[in-house]
Order: sequence, then structure tokens, then C-alpha cells
Amino acid sequence: MSGLFMDNDGNRDWKKIAYHARSAFAVLLSLAILLGGSWFVYDKASSAYSDWKTSEDYAAGAGVEDVQITIPEGASGSEIGGELVDKNVVKSRKAFLKAFNRNEKAQSIQAGTYKLRTQISSSQAVEMLLDPKSVVRNQVTIPESLRMKDQFALLNNKTKIPVAQFEAAAKNPQALGLPKYVESAEGFLFPQTYEIGQQPTAKSILTLMAKQYNTVAKDLNLEEGAEELDRDPVEIMTVASILEAEARAKDMPMVAGIIYNRLDNGERLELDSTSYYATDTPLGKPLPKGFKEQDSPYNTYRSYGLPPGPIGAPGATAIKAALNPVESDNKFWVTVNYETGETKFAETYDEHLKNVAEWENWCKTAKDKSGCPA
Repeated sequence: MSGLFMDNDGNRDWKKIAYHARSAFAVLLSLAILLGGSWFVYDKASSAYSDWKTSEDYAAGAGVEDVQITIPEGASGSEIGGELVDKNVVKSRKAFLKAFNRNEKAQSIQAGTYKLRTQISSSQAVEMLLDPKSVVRNQVTIPESLRMKDQFALLNNKTKIPVAQFEAAAKNPQALGLPKYVESAEGFLFPQTYEIGQQPTAKSILTLMAKQYNTVAKDLNLEEGAEELDRDPVEIMTVASILEAEARAKDMPMVAGIIYNRLDNGERLELDSTSYYATDTPLGKPLPKGFKEQDSPYNTYRSYGLPPGPIGAPGATAIKAALNPVESDNKFWVTVNYETGETKFAETYDEHLKNVAEWENWCKTAKDKSGCPA
């Protein structure tokens, strides 16, 4: 029998040898290419994984998922970085500190809660913390003229903090930061929109409101202005609270002047707004029968002078008007059209009665009779 590479005569068959050599070479070449390609892929993948493991920062990109982080008051760049690492926002505190220190605006990052993305670059994290759109807001708006109990009801509805906790916090006005002349927080918890944070307490919210009152009072020179009018700050705030309930903004200075005229002349103010407070009746609802005979220092139909304190929380416009009354001989005012807010003033009671008649006639045809005689 002839061998694999022999012909029938027992001689080497070079054609067979060449054929099998070419086949073997092709197999070896294919195997080399296959192994070489696998090694190339492995080498590149291994290198990329090693780079990822040893890198201090994530690559810039869209991130993986939303996440909220809270930065406490007074947190340093290092502390912020630690919080971001814990929430997988950035890869390392070191990389974040580099980005933080490179951005000259980074020092202005405020305490609060932010919506970020996980696995983003440190420079992206800094930019997002500087973007107001990233801030998770928790706001509450307190309208002007609300009584303190209504402010507390609104805050309870927003925060679910029990009303009793607000009442307890308000018992000590000075603990909230209000001036010594404030004996009751009624009227001094300033109405505006507040950012109350993610975990507010009754005291923290009322402290914000007291702080804003102090700011407004300082801006308007309330104490100095009160002294010039020969009044004290509580009297000014009481007048401002009446203006908030009784007058449109444009008429407030004139109405303030009328109130002072009547006080200076020793006349009763005779205001429904104070009787609303005395009887705990919501503004716009009918007052109870016999309200003018009620024995209350807030019943200005019986009592002389101002009530003991504010009947609600006035805004800056009303406070400014109370400090800057218009001088006139007027002693009366009445809004004769609630839709337009038209208010008429009078020096004498007879003139006032004519204006009251005009108001009563308007009430007869008004669609909304809130505030009209029952």
C-alpha cells in the first residue's frame, strides 16, 4: 500500500504534498486570524475595563436615572462630593472637588434638595447644582389679610403639620425672632411665598415668616415712621391690617388718613372689618345679628380707639400706606361698587349716607352679593 504522499510506484507524489501543504497553511492561517482577532478584542475590552475601574470620574453623558440629593446648610465642597458619591451621581470625591474648584461659581451652591442624574461627570454635577431648574421646590404661599388661625390651617393643609404645633410655636413671638414690642404673633407673620424645605417644622416655618416681617419693617423704617406719627409699631400694624381688609391698594393711603383723623378727634372707628374679627366671621360672609352690641375690644362700634392688635396679616403695601397717610378732611369712606373697587370719600355724615345709598343700590342688582346687606 502506498503512503499518503507516495504514488503507485512508490515514489513521492509532489502534487499531493503541495495540495495538502496548501490546505494545512489555509487552516493554520484561519486559526491564527481567529486567535489574533480574539486576543485583539480581549486586549481592547480588558484595557477599557481597566481604564473604567481606575478612572476617578464618569464620562460626560446623560446619566442613568434620576436621583434626589439634599445638601445641608453650610456643606463644604468635600461634603457635597461625599453625598454625590453615596448616591452614585459622581464616581469619586476627588474628581468632584477638582470640578468644584475649577468652577468659580461653585461656592454659591445653596443648601436644599436637588434633582440630579446618576453616573454623570463631576463637571456636569457642578453645573446641575448651579442650575435653578434642578432645585426641588417645596413652597407655600400665605395670602395677605389672613388671620393667624387661617394661616395655620393653610400651613397644615400644605405640610400636614398639626395646627397645635403652629399654635404652640406662636406662643412665644420672641423665640421666633419677632421684636420685643410684639406680644402676640397675630398680624406679624408676614404673608408671602416661602421656600420651606423638605422637612419643615412649625417653628422653622414661623421663624421664616417672622424674619421676613423684620426685613420688611426695616426696609420701610417702621419704628421710625411710627414715632413720626406719634404711634407705636403695633398701632401701625393694626391700622395696616384694617387697610388690608377694608381698602384697595390705590385707596389705602387715603383710608389710613381717615382712620387717623377719627382717632385724633376721639371718634369711634365703627368698622365692620374689626367686627368680623371679633365675631370670628369669615370676610364676605354676613355678620351675625347684634354684632354692633357685642362686648369686645375689637368691636369698634362700641369701643373707642384702635383694637388691641392686628386683625390679620397685612402686606408691605398696606404697611407703607399706614406709615404714609394722605392728609384730608375726610372722615368716611365706602366702596360703592365691589366689581370695580370704586370707593367714595366724604367729610360729613350726610355725604357719607348718600354714598352708602349708592352702594345699597348697586347691591340690589349685583350678581355676587358677598358683603352686601343680608
